[in-house]
Amino acid sequence: MRTLLAAVLTATVAATALATPATAAPRQYTVTDLGTLGGLSTEVYDLNDKGVAVGRSLTADGELHAFSWKNGKLTDLPTLPGGHYAEAHGINENGTIAGTALNPAGEYRAVIWHRGRITDLGQGRSIGWDINDKGQVLVSRVDETGAQTSRLIWHNGTVTELGPENNTARTTGKINNEAKVLMIFDNTYLGFQQYGSTSGFGPIATPGSNYPNDINNSGIIAGYSTDELGRTRPVTYPLGPVELGTLGGPDGNATAVNDKGVFAGVAQTPDGTSRPVLWRNRQIIDLTTRGLTGNEMPVGINNRGQMIATIDFRAAFIG
Repeated sequence: MRTLLAAVLTATVAATALATPATAAPRQYTVTDLGTLGGLSTEVYDLNDKGVAVGRSLTADGELHAFSWKNGKLTDLPTLPGGHYAEAHGINENGTIAGTALNPAGEYRAVIWHRGRITDLGQGRSIGWDINDKGQVLVSRVDETGAQTSRLIWHNGTVTELGPENNTARTTGKINNEAKVLMIFDNTYLGFQQYGSTSGFGPIATPGSNYPNDINNSGIIAGYSTDELGRTRPVTYPLGPVELGTLGGPDGNATAVNDKGVFAGVAQTPDGTSRPVLWRNRQIIDLTTRGLTGNEMPVGINNRGQMIATIDFRAAFIG
């Protein structure tokens, strides 16, 4: 495992260099539709290094159920007894999945699935966002009035409170192995929170806004920032913001980053066409030259370079 400093320097050097065409022997990718649980749509949210993807899918009865997918097999995850809705948001390397399910009263509950069994985390009305390799689950809890949301980390029944969710500080639903929770502050600044301490990073320009999409285990953040011209620029933090570059067009978005410092996302060409891309080793790679059609938007990437993507109302595995 690289140190944080090494990871930051690697990502920063790669990001600050001008985007250039790739010269190494290109890796070609194949796109696999994840299928559905009998309905018309599937959404995918996370992917671990074993190639297991999780998300939610419509059943033939019109219910939304959580699923896991591996090697072409889509598995319907159980709902809470008496409930008819669930969605899986995150999966760790041990195969434990975090998400949300409805109880018989119709209340949202943060849950985990482990070895095919679902467990209510006992946090009342709540949403389970993500889980790291230590089994720490990021949860948002709604109070009895339904008006106030707070965030917390659940770990083997122990709860660490992180504070209220509001326009000043709110999570975007990601936690890494250092228990750093990806955050946005004052609707402008982004950063992370770790057991109460916070670190925020500013916009590229003022006025500007930022949105963080992903954080890796070294604390490297992928996201976007808007500048004074209204352009959406793909960026990385924390030594930044540093622009990752586009395919010559005005806009882009870094949607995911793995522990090797490889970013996935979308970038525009000069004519405004958005294409799926990777940013790796000082290069921007147009994935339409590597087997993708251009309709796929990567939303996750693992350390093997495999990706998950959304295509309209369907989900795909890219490997």
